[in-house]
Amino acid sequence: LLNLEALYLGGNDFGFRIPSEFGRLTRLRDGLDLSGNQLIGSVPSQLGSLTNLRQLRLTDNFFAGELPSQLSNLDQLRVFRIDENDLTGSVPSELCSTFDTTVAYADCDEISCPCCSHCCVDGQGCECILSGNSDR
Repeated sequence: LLNLEALYLGGNDFGFRIPSEFGRLTRLRDGLDLSGNQLIGSVPSQLGSLTNLRQLRLTDNFFAGELPSQLSNLDQLRVFRIDENDLTGSVPSELCSTFDTTVAYADCDEISCPCCSHCCVDGQGCECILSGNSDR
């Protein structure tokens, strides 16, 4: 498993916390998709060890609390989705500084994300806030 380059586990309704051991999958490059799994707890800081990761999709779970500052180590991200969760606080400014060509989605009414390209409202879709176009 340590040699995986992508891990797509979306839509399985697991209902548990992300194991901190996921941070040991440092060869993940193409993507980590844990969307739609009813995952609980906070986003583990160990995910910041996945420095080659291009896509991080945590949409549609029950994550709560603030995002760990260690996520700012993910400077290769091109897709960042944290919408449809119960996150609070703000996206770390250090992570925002890596978003030059990143598509980023968040529930902007719940978590501050000045660098996000799309703001979402649970159950109502997302709207592109950079170009004024809507994806709803």
